[in-house]
Amino acid sequence: MRKDRPWSITARLTFAFALCVALIQLGAGIYLYWSLKQDILAQDRDALVEHIREVRLVMSDDKSAPAGLSRQWESHVLSRQGIYVRILTSDGAMVSETAGMATPATAFPPPVGPITIPRQSIRWQHAIGDQEYMLMSARAVAGRTGNVQVIQAALDLDESERDFAAYLNKLVGVWFGAVLAAIAIGYVGMRRGLSEVRRIAQAAGRINAAHFDERLSNRPMPAELKELAEAFDAMVSRLRDAFTQLSRFSADLAHEFRTPLNNLISAASVTLSRARTADEYRELIERSMEEYEALNRMIEAMLFLARTENRQIARHVEPISAAAEFAKVMEFFEALAEERGVSLASEGDIRLVADPVLLRRALSNLVANALRHCARGDTILLKATQSPAGQARLQVIDTGEGIDTQHLPHLFDRFYQVDPARSEGNVGLGLTIVKSIADLHGGQITVVSQPGSHTAFTLDLPRAAQCEKFISGSAS
Repeated sequence: MRKDRPWSITARLTFAFALCVALIQLGAGIYLYWSLKQDILAQDRDALVEHIREVRLVMSDDKSAPAGLSRQWESHVLSRQGIYVRILTSDGAMVSETAGMATPATAFPPPVGPITIPRQSIRWQHAIGDQEYMLMSARAVAGRTGNVQVIQAALDLDESERDFAAYLNKLVGVWFGAVLAAIAIGYVGMRRGLSEVRRIAQAAGRINAAHFDERLSNRPMPAELKELAEAFDAMVSRLRDAFTQLSRFSADLAHEFRTPLNNLISAASVTLSRARTADEYRELIERSMEEYEALNRMIEAMLFLARTENRQIARHVEPISAAAEFAKVMEFFEALAEERGVSLASEGDIRLVADPVLLRRALSNLVANALRHCARGDTILLKATQSPAGQARLQVIDTGEGIDTQHLPHLFDRFYQVDPARSEGNVGLGLTIVKSIADLHGGQITVVSQPGSHTAFTLDLPRAAQCEKFISGSAS
């Protein structure tokens, strides 16, 4: 079953913009229609009140009205289009009414209070023709007799209703026009506004193994997309560095594997070139075992790095004592150090949070690296202090030959060796593993060295006070 195609961002924003305009226009139109209707009805009510006032004046001044229908009565009462008047006695008998008065006397509201200006009106709709009127009643004094009579006035609302309908049609037309204009303007505006997003997508599509020079943050861009452009540039830089490192790593890996394999092939070819004795075959196997062990160590180191970099290695972090870990590492290297005439010492203690097995492996790699570059009589010191940032600082300091400055930036690169002739079976991954373990614990590894004087590797790891954060993140 085919899934519905999701709306584009342009369509969604255009719809939202048009909906907002439609709702605002609708609210404004309803208010304007209601306001106009109230104003016109108020004008109609005022016109009806004014007409009743004129009828009162005519009745009070004209002694012959309405029986004689004088000129004043005709000009003020009968000539008004759409207003009908009926005069009743106080007991309800009709005295006079204008032609066309279709509203029965019973439909009018009763006059309220003494002879005052009326303010109350009602709406009444004729059963035939749906004609609607505004009705109002008031008391008046007839000048001819001096009796109190009732004036009933009816205003035809057809013209007002036609005005309302015409105005409503205009409002609806304006509303539809505004919505259509909002859709058109919103669509064009959104497409222009999102053109930068499309440019980012096009830039991402141009990135490949041979093209990592694409940058966006150096171009004019809306503030909302500036952060995205900066993140894009940072991602491209990371991809370039990762690809460069991967390419170099592949070449180094091929080189490192080729050396022992070539040794194995050469030794086997020479041995098989003619018949050999059992001792010679044994010697071949022993030499081959050394190469196999080197390959095995290399493969294990690569698998370890792959697991740590992908956070697939299980960590069991816990608060531990740096001095206790120093003691275990020194005990492991005690015999080798004694054989080489190198002294091992430890200084200080601090509580930190780490995986004990991984920490011992990192310290062991650092001590093994120091032993390879120390001469008889040198010293290796394992020191524990607190860093200025409040982390646990573990240092492996040796008084060996030191490392030249040009090598320091590359010490933690894979397969990098300062002096391959003194590798003693090392494949150049020990310090890389130390860096991976430091990263895995949220720490860092640095190195300073003075040729002919000393070398100090510094490992900064979280303190025991930060235990909760790292223990919660270690259940992998």
